[in-house]
Amino acid sequence: MKKRDSTFPVPGPEKGSFESWIDPRCRYGFVDFLPFNKSHSDDHGQFQLKGFTHMYYPQKFEWNRAFDGIFFIRDMYPCNSGEQQ
Repeated sequence: MKKRDSTFPVPGPEKGSFESWIDPRCRYGFVDFLPFNKSHSDDHGQFQLKGFTHMYYPQKFEWNRAFDGIFFIRDMYPCNSGEQQ
């Protein structure tokens, strides 16, 4: 596996995306979709979510139907190799 020596910028949230709904003061948390899905079984709204690749792909999707919940982390940091620096 190729070692990544640097970090890369992640664009900020787009207007109306899942990430834009989270209070800016919130550093991390879990959003449980199960109660919403149970009480809104006919709601099939789609929304944007930066998930797998830190990009919006696909553009919009029923993410609350694909996942039971999302663990949100505002600030991500790269792992190190475990070697002392």
